[in-house]
Amino acid sequence: MTAHCVSYKDFEPNQPYDGLISIGMFEHLATPEQARSGESMHIYRDYFRRAWEWTKKGSWFALQTVIGARLPRDRSAVQAIGWTTYNVFPGAISPRLETVVASVSPRWEIVELRTRREHYERTAREWLKRLMLHEETIRRRWGPQLFEDYRRYLGACVMAFRDGYQSLAQFALKRVD
Repeated sequence: MTAHCVSYKDFEPNQPYDGLISIGMFEHLATPEQARSGESMHIYRDYFRRAWEWTKKGSWFALQTVIGARLPRDRSAVQAIGWTTYNVFPGAISPRLETVVASVSPRWEIVELRTRREHYERTAREWLKRLMLHEETIRRRWGPQLFEDYRRYLGACVMAFRDGYQSLAQFALKRVD
């Protein structure tokens, strides 16, 4: 296995791949501003075009991404999600499920789609629990601000997945030849 530290926009494989796996990268393709303007659809379609070009006929593509499920109406939820969007993942946005579905065509067929909102809520809750168990060590080693930022971030994740503002989507895509 070889790792390349390069933007997908600049990447050119030496030979076509048998398949692709993308976990937690899709959220970083478009900015909140590009999502609001509709430009994100072009970015996502370009990404799927490139993935198609990088693969052999008959290839599969496993894609996992956090998705925006519904908009919060509660002020504290809006603030928590906004803080995470602009402070933890600046320049990134969780795409809407329907945007991802529309952008895979015409190059990929969605063979299977699963959402794992409840699973990811439990995962985030466990991460938060473990963070709290190691609070003293984290504060001493990395400082109080880092601890508080992660506590706030993971708390927002638990809330967002619990209340249905975000979900985790897992796609099994088959290349259309």
